[in-house]
Amino acid sequence: AKIRVEMKHKEKDRLSLRNTKARLLVTQDGIRALKEEYKTLKKTFDEVRKERDELHDRFDEIVADACKAGNNKNELLEEKLCIMSKNIHLTELQLSDAVAATGMDESDMYEISSTLGDLLAEKNMNIEELGISIIQAEREYNDLLKSCQTKLRVFGIPNEDLLTLGNNGSIEGIDAVNSHIIP
Repeated sequence: AKIRVEMKHKEKDRLSLRNTKARLLVTQDGIRALKEEYKTLKKTFDEVRKERDELHDRFDEIVADACKAGNNKNELLEEKLCIMSKNIHLTELQLSDAVAATGMDESDMYEISSTLGDLLAEKNMNIEELGISIIQAEREYNDLLKSCQTKLRVFGIPNEDLLTLGNNGSIEGIDAVNSHIIP
């Protein structure tokens, strides 16, 4: 009877040992998978860190270049301002000499310069308005040209026969279009 009890315990111990070995294998496989995942994550982390460091280094370089370019532009603007100031001063001297030569008093000169300033401001505003009008006309022309090209394609006129604007502003392809028009 003692042997039977030991046999039962031995069977239970074997079953327990087999289950424990199976869990050990599963756990070891899990550990191997986690180690592989860790290696992959570590490699990715190192690559990202390296990229971050490169970006940081380049960022400092780009900022330094932008500052240098800004400083150069500021210096150029300061030079232009200095030249313009000198030109204004020379113009004022010439104007003063011209006024002295004509014998006008300062109130007449102020009135003339005020009138000239107003006239220049009005002309500058007209120039800006004309510039805006030109831009609008160009947009309308381009829209109209696209619309015409679309319509011509709808009517079966090949792309190479479509109206195009040449380098000199003349319309090219007009003969090809005329050849497709039925009289």
